[in-house]
Amino acid sequence: GSQHHDIAADIVATYDSGLALLGYSWDAPGSRTGLVISKYDSSLNNLWNSYFSGSSDNVGFGIIQTKDKGFLAVGYDRSEGNFGACSMIKLNEFGLLQWNKFYDTPNKDVAMDVIELDDNNLLLLANSSSFESKIANSSDFLSDDVSKLMIIKTDNLGNEKWRKLYDGERHSFGNKIIADNEGCFYIVGSSLNNTNGNFDITLDKIDSLGNLIWHRNYGGSS
Repeated sequence: GSQHHDIAADIVATYDSGLALLGYSWDAPGSRTGLVISKYDSSLNNLWNSYFSGSSDNVGFGIIQTKDKGFLAVGYDRSEGNFGACSMIKLNEFGLLQWNKFYDTPNKDVAMDVIELDDNNLLLLANSSSFESKIANSSDFLSDDVSKLMIIKTDNLGNEKWRKLYDGERHSFGNKIIADNEGCFYIVGSSLNNTNGNFDITLDKIDSLGNLIWHRNYGGSS
């Protein structure tokens, strides 16, 4: 990092026993906050850095290594859409850009995590109408819609196949998605819906078509 803010958001172990780090920094090349992906070997020597920034903020929240030894990084791009769109960036194993896709609604949308399926399709976890990394009355939000979980399924090139929203009357957020070995998926997050007080931790199980199997809340009265 340098003299301004440098945020580490996610880390993944790589096939060559190294590490890849995803974050964002005001000191990345570009006019605003830029997304940073850094690759390290097993001795923590920095092998390469890739930067993505444009006319407005680019922020990353999740990274995975793909079967072809490349990487997928997800977050949001403030310069896309009305208030910022989900972004998904595909790199090869040397950090070179292969493609970049955006997924938008009329509000601010933030991609939090992604998984690669056995058939090479992708499942993207996002928060639609989100104020992630901001506050609800910031200029990045200004929405009458509450934040809600969104799952987007794409092919291996990021072309959208379908999307589903999981909503309620109050804010809900998703943070991480994992697969089991039976074709289902688990999403951990937080919600103000049907809680024991304020925000609760939430766990949702969905099937391969995005249908909700069950939902659980965990938390106390505060």
